Amino acid sequence: EGEWSEIRSFRTAMQRITLIEPSLGAEKQKTNSLYLKWNSVNGATKYDLQLDIQNTFDSAEMKEWKEWSLTQIDMNGLRNNTTYYWRVR
Repeated sequence: EGEWSEIRSFRTAMQRITLIEPSLGAEKQKTNSLYLKWNSVNGATKYDLQLDIQNTFDSAEMKEWKEWSLTQIDMNGLRNNTTYYWRVR
């Protein structure tokens, strides 16, 4: 009985995406049928993915997949002897 206490709020943390494969700094990767894999996030139904040859993701070669529903993508047609950068949200 009695009156309610003062109101307080809190915010929960968002689960982070973890990139699984290939591992950071992996070398000698295939140029065809190379899988990029990441963990699933509770409640997420779609993911956005970016792949580029620059870590700024602003080159003319940047590729983007929006609303991808899986937690992996099969990459094909990658260039030989090239460093790629990728990220997912």
